Amino acid sequence: MGEPSSRKRTRIVAIVLSGAALAAALFLVWRTNRYVGPTGPRNNLYREMSRTMGSIETGQKNAFQQETEVDGGAEPKYVHTFCPSMHCLKITPPDPSRCQYSVDSNGKADAEARWSAHAICDLGDGDGPMEMWIAGKGTATGDAERTEWRVTGD
Repeated sequence: MGEPSSRKRTRIVAIVLSGAALAAALFLVWRTNRYVGPTGPRNNLYREMSRTMGSIETGQKNAFQQETEVDGGAEPKYVHTFCPSMHCLKITPPDPSRCQYSVDSNGKADAEARWSAHAICDLGDGDGPMEMWIAGKGTATGDAERTEWRVTGD
């Protein structure tokens, strides 16, 4: 004779739940490999953004450490400022690039100096853009420090 119907139902429910758990696990692996895996297209965008934004940050720190002479009357005055553009930083994004970059500074000196950079990248795959922001500020000692590093869009 066969099993009682409640035992069959329990077994069927267990098999269905196991299949659902397996499907969920495979989906998570697929998402992880797609975005974080060694060759996922979104991971390639993230690497490009990280390299370029890291170069921008390094360039801004180097620019800030240089003393810029301003008109101080009889004696020259030297201040620390950030570059207002990627052209000033002498940074060129990779070519071809799926990202657009912008760099800005407030034009002030020393501890009041601020800068920011923004990157937006889109694969055109319907998942929406990936964006990265980085910002920094100057200190009274002539050093530059990061105040923000943020990524959105997976």
